[in-house]
Amino acid sequence: MRRALSSSWTVVSFGLAMLWLGLIATPAFAGKQTVAILGLEVVDTSGAVDAEAVKVAKELTDGLRARAKVGSGPYVLAPGSDKELIDEKLIKNCDTEALPCMSQIGKDLGANFLMYGRLEKKGDGYQVQINLLNIDKKRFEKTKTPLTIPFAQKDSASLAAAAKRVYNDLTGVVESGTLVVTSNVSDGEVFLDEQSKGRLTSGSLTIDKLVEGRYRLAIQADKYERGEIVVTIRSGESTPQTLNLTALGDMNHKIYGTTSQKKTNYMKPVAIGLGVLTAAAGGAWIYGFSKTRVSNDTVTSELMTRSIALPPGDKGLSESDCKSTNPNYQASPAFKKACEGYSMTTWAIPVTLTLGVGMLVTGYLAFRNSGDETPPPTTGARRTKRRNESVSVTPIISPDGGGATFRLDW
Repeated sequence: MRRALSSSWTVVSFGLAMLWLGLIATPAFAGKQTVAILGLEVVDTSGAVDAEAVKVAKELTDGLRARAKVGSGPYVLAPGSDKELIDEKLIKNCDTEALPCMSQIGKDLGANFLMYGRLEKKGDGYQVQINLLNIDKKRFEKTKTPLTIPFAQKDSASLAAAAKRVYNDLTGVVESGTLVVTSNVSDGEVFLDEQSKGRLTSGSLTIDKLVEGRYRLAIQADKYERGEIVVTIRSGESTPQTLNLTALGDMNHKIYGTTSQKKTNYMKPVAIGLGVLTAAAGGAWIYGFSKTRVSNDTVTSELMTRSIALPPGDKGLSESDCKSTNPNYQASPAFKKACEGYSMTTWAIPVTLTLGVGMLVTGYLAFRNSGDETPPPTTGARRTKRRNESVSVTPIISPDGGGATFRLDW
């Protein structure tokens, strides 16, 4: 029968050893004996090394060590003890797992207890035997055999669960823990992960048979604010936890409210600026138009006063006449004044219309985004309906011209 040797020895650094010494000095580990857990030895009667069997043995070993590191049982993992069984036997020249040889291995590792075993592929699964040896008394405390790991349950989660069960069985660790809850309220309902676990009696409640893990503890009582806290339960241990509540009357001094965030309405000043420019351009338009209002009779009368006759068929002043080089027109002051008005309206009209459109657009955007503050929601009160938006453009038509007035409310 041949044994599969481990691939390499594990070297533990000085820093790791110091870390473990620091952990053992903490209250959670204080006063507990140490246990060394050797890597399971893979045995194969065929003489070949089964890679899957080696993998299963390693994961079972890792699971045993992980459970010991929790520290909730009677032992803590001995620092620097993560060795392989086959390696230690070779170093000590042990052909078998005789008690004297295994005791010496545990003693050299500085442990009070030694956990070791073997794994062998048989039938439809792996058979595992694990021993717990008392180094100080040189006797076996307990043996877990045979433990069968079916081929269908060799995934990491199943192997970790199996290792935890084996460790608990060998060391006598109880799989559940106890939580002792105390509070400043004499009566109140206690919840764990939102499940009711009973009521406080004189400010205390004991909850037992809790699976190891983290829970959200909550207490709810009349005239008190509900309190919550996270607690950690360890197997085989009683965990005390105090959760005091705040009376609702003590909260009256607190100021409750909401803040409002001011919105910067950039469109509003832009709309106002465009409105001013539109009014200026419109004024230029009106002024230029007023200068063109020279009647045909005024031009004719002025020309006739100077004994200048209009060309045949000429009915009076028009914008196209301003481009004429007719000396009769150029000699008329009224004609020149009218042409200046036409020139002014040439640029004032498109500028006024363009600025007016821009003012309408930005004014609408400013109105849509109006409201300097966003009112916070009020409990028990209905929201008031926002007043209707109002934008109006009123056309103005007269015998002498046309235009419009613009009104924007916000």
